[in-house]
Amino acid sequence: MNLGDLVEHWTLVGAEQDLVAAKHRDTQLGFALLLKFYGRFGRFPRGRAELHDDVVELVARQLGVDVDSLGFYEWAGRTIKRHRAEVRAHLGFRECMVADAEKLTDWLAGDYAQKERRFELAKDAVLAELRARSIEPPTPDRVDKIVRSGLHQAERSSPSRSPAGCRRMCEHGCCRWSRSRTPTWTMLIRVFGADQDPPVQEADASTSTRNV
Repeated sequence: MNLGDLVEHWTLVGAEQDLVAAKHRDTQLGFALLLKFYGRFGRFPRGRAELHDDVVELVARQLGVDVDSLGFYEWAGRTIKRHRAEVRAHLGFRECMVADAEKLTDWLAGDYAQKERRFELAKDAVLAELRARSIEPPTPDRVDKIVRSGLHQAERSSPSRSPAGCRRMCEHGCCRWSRSRTPTWTMLIRVFGADQDPPVQEADASTSTRNV
């Protein structure tokens, strides 16, 4: 890793040093790495594999402990649970609750996804929004679920899915319907109303066969 990045993101400063010093000697390295990783990425590492050797060595050197002491740190159990709670409190973060996930889904559907529907970009936007709200990201599966749900809601609420919306798009020359079809579409709107979708016609046999 670049030395500049190591020093910038993994140096213990101020209150961080006091927090780490208050921990048992055997757990100081593990706690310090949790603290700095969370400050850097807005989440906790899922295990030793996510911690670069250069990072571990630099933090260990600051604490005056052996790098190998990290091998005794338990990545599950009461100790790390308590450490995580302390890190969140120190950095002003909290865990993602059901209500938070629902608000994020609504935010994605009503704002970002109206302009961008690509899954990976929408996922990055959700993670950035979580951090902006000082909320720890849930599990990767839950994040994916929030993104899929938000994109689905955005698709369902898209203006182009209703006759009124399509009419507005046609007026601006954006609709896939040509001007020659506008009278027919206008007639459907008059019959069914601007707020209702006309019935979907049954596809002919050849079309159905192609779509199977």
